[in-house]
Amino acid sequence: MERYEDKSFRVLVTLHNLAAMNEESARTVDDLVKFMNIDESSILEFLKSLTGEGLISEVGGRYYLNYSGTLRILTNYT
Repeated sequence: MERYEDKSFRVLVTLHNLAAMNEESARTVDDLVKFMNIDESSILEFLKSLTGEGLISEVGGRYYLNYSGTLRILTNYT
């Protein structure tokens, strides 16, 4: 069973893989549900947490990885 943090990190990675790196390329909750195969309520919980941590940004119900989120991903792969 995955821990909360692992799934939360998967949201970051998914946004990165979908090239959701700015307002123009931001993705919806439905996009994330489709690509991650996780229920919507869980995705919303992760998005709320990640937004609160300052790792992703939200604009008009769409989400994207911001600079801090990008750094978090890169530090895990270097």
